[in-house]
Amino acid sequence: TSTATAGNASATAAVTASSNQTNVEILRAEWESSRADTEAAESTRPPAQLLAATRRLALLVGQTARVHHTIWEKASGICEVLQALKADGEQELQIGCNAVAAKIFVQGGMLVEKSPAMAYALAELTLCLTHSEPALVPHILRHFRAGCCYTVPHYVRRPEGASNETWMALMGYAPRGKGFESKEQYYNRMAGLVTLYSAICQAEYIPILSDDGGRMEMHEAPNPLGAANAWAWLARLLNQRPQRITATILLAFLKPSA
Repeated sequence: TSTATAGNASATAAVTASSNQTNVEILRAEWESSRADTEAAESTRPPAQLLAATRRLALLVGQTARVHHTIWEKASGICEVLQALKADGEQELQIGCNAVAAKIFVQGGMLVEKSPAMAYALAELTLCLTHSEPALVPHILRHFRAGCCYTVPHYVRRPEGASNETWMALMGYAPRGKGFESKEQYYNRMAGLVTLYSAICQAEYIPILSDDGGRMEMHEAPNPLGAANAWAWLARLLNQRPQRITATILLAFLKPSA
């Protein structure tokens, strides 16, 4: 009953705020702000003394697998690196969080389309990390919104006078040779990223090693990107005029809750 009540409260809050959330200009501003911040972060090379740490973080995220023990092990290693960076200063921590969020997004784009179950593994890892280090949360949101406009959700309009290539780049089409990926490849990749985003919003449990060290136990953990965020996304999407990709991303978002 308490779960149902919490779900209803989240839905009500999302619907109440939907008039503000679905303002096209607000959604566009969120997307543009995320893109600008991400481009600024990526254009700044980490100080030489942090390169080893950021590479280590990316490596650990990349080693995540669909095994609870592996997720716990990699999350523990990532948290250790982030704590060491945090001890060095706030800037160092933010650089580390950016590296983690960037790699989670990249892994989602590479893996979830072909192996949808990886969405749950990466979502579990993300919940482990945000539970231990809340500073990671805005970086996760920023990378998803910048790299996949449909996690805002925002439909990128063609700028006046822009070429097809410019528009496709703005929408997030991946470069392929002298051009871009096909429309089908783009739809599939965006759907995979939306599925991962949905799985992250709905993650509830994290793996923890038992006191005797003999087994993994699943413990409930508060999710800063939880149900309220998922309801808000749904309200935003459904209160916009549908586009050709709408059915694809809506189905992708609903899959983890089926």
